[in-house]
Parts: sequence; C-alpha cells; structure tokens
Amino acid sequence: MPTAQNIRVFLAISIAQTASPILYRQLLPLKPTLEKYNLRWIPQQNWHITVKFIGALPAGKIPFLAKELTAQLRQLPSFELELKTIDWFPNTVEPIMLAAIPAPCEPLNRLASCLDKTLTHYGIPHNSKPFRAHLSLARHKGAKDTTSQHLPASLSPVKIAVSQVELYQSRLEKQGVYYSKLVSFKLMS
Repeated sequence: MPTAQNIRVFLAISIAQTASPILYRQLLPLKPTLEKYNLRWIPQQNWHITVKFIGALPAGKIPFLAKELTAQLRQLPSFELELKTIDWFPNTVEPIMLAAIPAPCEPLNRLASCLDKTLTHYGIPHNSKPFRAHLSLARHKGAKDTTSQHLPASLSPVKIAVSQVELYQSRLEKQGVYYSKLVSFKLMS
C-alpha cells in the first residue's frame, strides 16, 4: 500500500481528445446489451493504454527514473496504433474488465519492451506475462459472468497517434480512482 513516501504509478499512452469521442460513440450501441454484467464505466477523462504498471514507488526515485526514461524513449520513433476490438480483459475465463484492444503493433511492443528493460534497473521486475495492450472501459461491480454472444465486438478502427508516454500517479479514494500526469516522455518525431 502506498505511503507518504511511496506513490502508486504506471506508464501509459493518453488517448487524444479526438479519438476519445470516436470510441465513445462506438460504445453507445453496445451499452444496453452489456447492462446485465453490472459494469462500472470508466470516465473518458481516465482512458489510457497502460504500457507498464509499476505500483508503489518511492517518490524520491521519480526524478532519476524520469531522467533515464527521457533518454531511452527519445530514441524510439513515434507511431500510430488502432483500437479494433472490444473484449473482456485479460480473458473471458477470469475477466477483470471490459477493454478496447489495439490491433497488433510492433512499435507498441518495442515500447513496452524498452520500458520493461529500463525499469529493471530501478528494481521493478519484468512483466511475468506477455505484454497485451488494452484500454480499460469498464470494471465489474459484482458477478463476472461474461458469457456473451455480443463480444468480442469489432470497432471501426480508432486511430491513435503515439508521440509520447506519460508517467501517471494513481490515487485510490472512496469515490473512485484518480489519475494525475507526473511526467511526459516524448518519442522521436
């Protein structure tokens, strides 16, 4: 659990203000068919594609980590990804959330790998599972029966230009989860 000296952080790609409404409009027809799943929808302003969850990190490490990530990420080129599917994440057997899933994207995989390698120098372990990008749309509030003929659902591709990665702080409060950007890291143009 985070303490006054630790903060809960993760690295993610923000969703552009132009892409967010496009994705939202495509979700509208699905929402009535998903009501039976007792979902808590995540507000659009919190939408992001998680690239690396770090967890509780001593606040004093942030400036050093930021310096290292700035140097590493400016060597990676900007790229574009497409959100193409809505499905249960991580799977239908043990779903945690409803998510928009990007099409396979090698530059995104390279980004995740670079972050994973860089963070091991700061005592943050490698991901034990293969990287699978997702944009969280809703979380279960109760029962997790996900048997549905409506999912996975295809999207008209929602394009997202990726030119930077953000380090976010995540604060768990009674009213929900709040995210705030701490540092932005630009990719090579």
